[in-house]
Amino acid sequence: MTVNGVDYVTSRNLASLELGFKNNLRLDSGFYPGSGTQDGAAIRGRLEFWDRESSLKFTARFEHGSTEHTKLRNQTTGTAVVGLQGELISGGDHH
Repeated sequence: MTVNGVDYVTSRNLASLELGFKNNLRLDSGFYPGSGTQDGAAIRGRLEFWDRESSLKFTARFEHGSTEHTKLRNQTTGTAVVGLQGELISGGDHH
């Protein structure tokens, strides 16, 4: 994981990470003429989503005066890159 150019995995300062994604499904839409019925009630023919939301929460250790500590105190806006890779199966293939 890299945030604002600081690699927390290599520096071993990452304590925990939580990545979330929510589709915000539209429960009232998806019914239309011809979508069908079951037991006398209409069934949904489509499952639509609304504005999707993503979240990232992490806990990291900082050394006083370090680059990441300075960026946090200054509330520097930047980019977060999270990479997930499983164990190597064979050759260049990973889980």
